[in-house]
Amino acid sequence: MSDDEDESWFPSGAKQIGVEGLKALGDDTRRDIIDLLSDRPATVTDLATALGKAKGTIAHHVKVLEEAELGEVVST
Repeated sequence: MSDDEDESWFPSGAKQIGVEGLKALGDDTRRDIIDLLSDRPATVTDLATALGKAKGTIAHHVKVLEEAELGEVVST
């Protein structure tokens, strides 16, 4: 099997993540954040309220996701 055949199983537009992305996804809170953000954009306050956690905690997890290139923070 060639390298081209190896990559063909990825759905169109799928993102390959590296080790940092896998580490970031190893946390339940970060997976919950991604799940919430898959429905719609949200502020840190929205996420904190939905998850019942402190805004500082959520801000930390959002930063980890952004550094792992699994999300993007947009100032409002």
